[in-house]
Amino acid sequence: CQSFRCNDYDAGDEPMERLLYADLSIDCDGDRYKPMVGYAALALLIYSIGIPLVLFLKLYKWGRELNPSKYEDEERAIKARLKTMRKSKAMRADPIVELALPYRPRYWWYEVFSLGRRFAL
Repeated sequence: CQSFRCNDYDAGDEPMERLLYADLSIDCDGDRYKPMVGYAALALLIYSIGIPLVLFLKLYKWGRELNPSKYEDEERAIKARLKTMRKSKAMRADPIVELALPYRPRYWWYEVFSLGRRFAL
């Protein structure tokens, strides 16, 4: 995030200046920088933790339907999951469920893991 990167610049006879790398008009020791860093940190937390957490909670709500526990055979579990989805209007109406369908039933949570891994890069 470019809101946190500051560089030191030699100001001649004056003390060193710390300026924001992305916008050299912003002094990193000034009053304008501190609220910007707070806002950027909050946005970073919401984006990197909040979105995967909300996605997990919404998928967890459908966990039993996405991974039917009474089937050990994966093919039967997939068929049961699709049958449940056809019967449940609420499940069909929730677009979040579509994120788990490409994965095997026991890995319904993998989209959240994948998203978190991409955010960590």
